[in-house]
Amino acid sequence: MIFLQPYFLFGLLAVSIPIIIHLFHFRRYKTVYFTNVSFLRNLKKETEKQSKLKHLLVLLARILAVIAIVTAFAQPVIPEQEETKSSLKAKNFVSVYVDNSRSMQLQSGEGKLLAKARSKANNIIDSYSATARFQFLSNDFKAYHQRFFDKSRAKNLVEEVSVSPSTRKLSDVVSRQQQLFSEVDEKANKHIYLLSDFQNSTADIDRVAADSSFNINLVKIRANQPNNLYIDSCWFEEPVRQLQQTSVLHVSLKNSGVRDYEKIPLKLKIDGEQRALASFSVKAGQQVETELSFTNRQTGWHQARLEIVDNPVTFDDVFYFSYEIKPAVKVIEIYEDRPSPYLARLFQKDSLIRYTSSSALKLNYSQLADNHLIILNEVETISSGLTQTLNKTLAEGQSDVLILPDDEQLSANQRIADELDISRYTASDSSSTEVVDIATSHPLYENVFMENIDLTSDKNFDLPVINKHYSISRKPGADVLMRLLNDKPFLLTERRGNSTIYQLASPLGDEFTNLQRHALFVPTFHRMAVLSQKSGEFFHFTGSDKSVSLSLRGPESEDRVVKLQRVNGDYEIIPPITKGPDGLQMENKVKKAGHYRVQYNDSIQGYLSFNYDRVESDLAMFSQEEMKQAAEDNIQTDMTVYEDSPKPLRRQIEENQAGYPLWRWFVVLALVFLGIEVLFLRFLK
Repeated sequence: MIFLQPYFLFGLLAVSIPIIIHLFHFRRYKTVYFTNVSFLRNLKKETEKQSKLKHLLVLLARILAVIAIVTAFAQPVIPEQEETKSSLKAKNFVSVYVDNSRSMQLQSGEGKLLAKARSKANNIIDSYSATARFQFLSNDFKAYHQRFFDKSRAKNLVEEVSVSPSTRKLSDVVSRQQQLFSEVDEKANKHIYLLSDFQNSTADIDRVAADSSFNINLVKIRANQPNNLYIDSCWFEEPVRQLQQTSVLHVSLKNSGVRDYEKIPLKLKIDGEQRALASFSVKAGQQVETELSFTNRQTGWHQARLEIVDNPVTFDDVFYFSYEIKPAVKVIEIYEDRPSPYLARLFQKDSLIRYTSSSALKLNYSQLADNHLIILNEVETISSGLTQTLNKTLAEGQSDVLILPDDEQLSANQRIADELDISRYTASDSSSTEVVDIATSHPLYENVFMENIDLTSDKNFDLPVINKHYSISRKPGADVLMRLLNDKPFLLTERRGNSTIYQLASPLGDEFTNLQRHALFVPTFHRMAVLSQKSGEFFHFTGSDKSVSLSLRGPESEDRVVKLQRVNGDYEIIPPITKGPDGLQMENKVKKAGHYRVQYNDSIQGYLSFNYDRVESDLAMFSQEEMKQAAEDNIQTDMTVYEDSPKPLRRQIEENQAGYPLWRWFVVLALVFLGIEVLFLRFLK
């Protein structure tokens, strides 16, 4: 047996108090005179003997009561292990993490999970002495979370915690706690407490970093079995939205509960107006996909939202997204001698494409980036200004580029390839061949061919014939869209950030190929123009580590400020902006879901939509048994799982940290001895 507070043992000096009372109070005798002296002598002997026995018994009861009270204050324990004796004498540093994610709004038998977690966190703090130091941590990862506080301040921080949209992996939380513990004396006791509902999606117990310098304690906050239906994601069937065309929106919905849902309405609202309605059914634990169709009536930016009604979890019942319909696709052809008549006939007849052509010598470089598709048609020489402009538009993801090689000069084609850092033209090949394979699965040819068609085995399928072409040395990462009979590429593509570069192995001339007169010409080049519109991602998730790409137009300056303002005006943020290889990147610091205006140089550059992360929507949680098994499997980490039992958490911690506590038994003994004293004084005559 050891004592947690041995200094209280000095209180045993209080044993002298009942002894002094005994010596100076119970030994006072009063003289009584009787006529019969012999009778008095016998009575006096008998009374004195009985009185002395009574006084000694009372004295003994008082001494034992004082000893029991003092021993209880000294907090005696029976340690479970030998090393516990030395650890009990060291100072305690305690880190308490309270999961304040949205799933902690669920109900338990004792109210909401977060309120229950706060109560248990206070019990943990109370189980340590006043000399202990505490770190409080939540999903918000605020600056003051990386400091130690006294008992009072720590309890105040616990009471201040509220539900947050942020979610954290358990391994990330422990890593954050380890950072602060690295500054603590090695001889100190380091304790980590993790209070959470331990959802399967975030509680990666098996990935918690091993460290023998501290122990990890898992405290599960048990919830009632909830049902949750939520919108997981959505996407458009077509890569680009165009004016007066029908768009098909696919919506993924999940049921993470234990009951089936039948005929649940799903609404689509665009710019505040309901544009489509569907209903769906989904079984427990399953996922379904449904479609919504609508027509794009106006150009410009549109803010849309999907809605369902489901309780008690409601944060994932709305899904925000935004998209832009551009008035026209801008295509420019840069030529050396004359523009291509085939490209002019293709693009000039399309009302949704704004086609222009310009000689390389008369080109206005400042307006080049305004075009979605830039075609270099047999350009012999490429100036430094044009090279710089093309590389900039490619790096910033503003335009796609199509290369049609020069018909005579191999060296000119090689210089262009070197300047743009693309696949190199190596030699001229005058042998006749034909296209034998097309990458039908590539987005460029999506929905162009019938499903399950095999162009290599279907000999009746007519493909372009090639009379003369250039050999291309394909760079790593470049994809072959058309392959020749000699296994050389005829049409190549490669990605440059958000932009796409296309390379053709021959010019569009009758002496080289019949592609320009072939049925494949229209879908190939028309799809290049359509896909050159940069739609970007039309939704994001709050708190994500993934940065957001921005396309900003206007004069750049060192003091430029980009603002995100929620459409309803109740929230504004100035995010950090960095310049990367794929253009401007914005750090995702958004905390509230909704539609946001992107403001730059006092003008609206576009819109971004943010949703709360769906990782909290899947309410599958670790059971007590699964947590224990996961803790046992992580053999390199000292991990304890506390049971959700009637026994108070504070008592469980005391027993686990110090051993079996005896102070309660000594309190009981003190009361027993005081009761015995009362009985002696009252009934012992």
